Parts: sequence; C-alpha cells; structure tokens
Amino acid sequence: MKNATTLSRNTVVRWDPEQITTEVAGEVLALSIRQGIYLGMDPVASRIWKCLATAQTVQAVCDQVSGQYQGDPAVMAQDVIEFLSELRDFGMLTAREEESAAAVAAA
Repeated sequence: MKNATTLSRNTVVRWDPEQITTEVAGEVLALSIRQGIYLGMDPVASRIWKCLATAQTVQAVCDQVSGQYQGDPAVMAQDVIEFLSELRDFGMLTAREEESAAAVAAA
C-alpha cells in the first residue's frame, strides 16, 4: 500500500516496533510481524536500518549516511529518502512530522 505523503527532511522516522531484525554476514534481515513482509538488506541499506533503531529526523539519517560514504550528498539524500519511503510503504517504518527537538529526544 503506497502512502501518498512524501517524507520531508523534518519527518521523524523509526523502525516499526512490531518487527524482528537479525544480522547475518553484515547484512540485516527484517521481518514485519504485522505485514508479513521479509526484507534482506545490502550493507548500505543495513546501515540505514540500524540508524532507525532510535527516532530521528530524515535529515539526521541522511547526515549519518553522507558522513560514512563518499558521494554527492544531494544524491545520497534522495536515495535515503526513497529507501525510507519504501520502508514506510511496506509498513516497516513509523513516520511523523517533527514537533520539536524535545519530542525527538523523548521518542
């Protein structure tokens, strides 16, 4: 099911709590209990997934990726946003608009 709302850089994201995650040979395997969807992730996607263990903005995730990998930051940010959107569409990501810095810290 596609979500028509676009993720902004201020959207607060976190993996859905009703999933099981494990790591095998440096790659993350995630199973959504609610959706019955299984995803295997390459090393870059696995790194992004690990960032989602705590609630943070899309911008913070983009900053972590661009700090760890070489490339055009704008292209990397677009790729991260597309991946996060796919996770949300699969029901494996919770997303809400940032209310304040204190709200992110409390989540």
